[in-house]
Amino acid sequence: MKLESLIFPKLKNVITVNQKLAEIYSLQYKVPVTVIRNVSNANHAKEIKPLNFLKKDQKMILYQGALNMGRGLELMIDAMPHLNNYILVLAGDGDIMNPLKSRVKEKQLTDSVIFLGKLRPDDLVNVTKQADLGLSLEEDLGLNYRYCLPNKVFDYINAGIPVLVSELPLLQELLKQYKVGECLKKRNPKSLALAIEKIIVNKSNYLQELDRAAADLNWKKEKKILIEFIKNIE
Repeated sequence: MKLESLIFPKLKNVITVNQKLAEIYSLQYKVPVTVIRNVSNANHAKEIKPLNFLKKDQKMILYQGALNMGRGLELMIDAMPHLNNYILVLAGDGDIMNPLKSRVKEKQLTDSVIFLGKLRPDDLVNVTKQADLGLSLEEDLGLNYRYCLPNKVFDYINAGIPVLVSELPLLQELLKQYKVGECLKKRNPKSLALAIEKIIVNKSNYLQELDRAAADLNWKKEKKILIEFIKNIE
């Protein structure tokens, strides 16, 4: 923080990833901050390739991103015994991968929880497009988490799958603007399982809004802001 407070007020050209962070920085350091969101163009995958771990008629729940504490990963795993014919796919790596794998083994869930590790972008898009639901269940562990707007949520939207997210401020705002999923009201395994089932059963209700959100929240639009920002650098 000392280094930040020393450097930040002297900056003339600043970018951050969402409006709330821009407001915080602008208020604290009295400098203008431009918002460029970390959105994706997930539809660039050339073709859909079958997933060898996905059984016929099985519903796929996806988490993509870092496997770190505070992401709700333990809760996701603990919800799986309450779901029949569902598979949880964790695409990514992180410092709690081994404890998570141990948790899966202890709970005898090795057939219903799959760890894919890090994937190439096209391979990740291929997986995401075949999911039935995307999860982003970060906990409120401080300002960094409280005001997060994870890029995985935009990846889910651009892949055309509904989302289930935490009741964090910016995620709630997103779902008010675009009805692409739901916020998890109660953070316990049974409630999570029920919320997952409800969204997937009613998946068709979200498709029109997913199309609308994907048309707005994509890099093709966002990069124009970046190009204009670069042109105006002093």
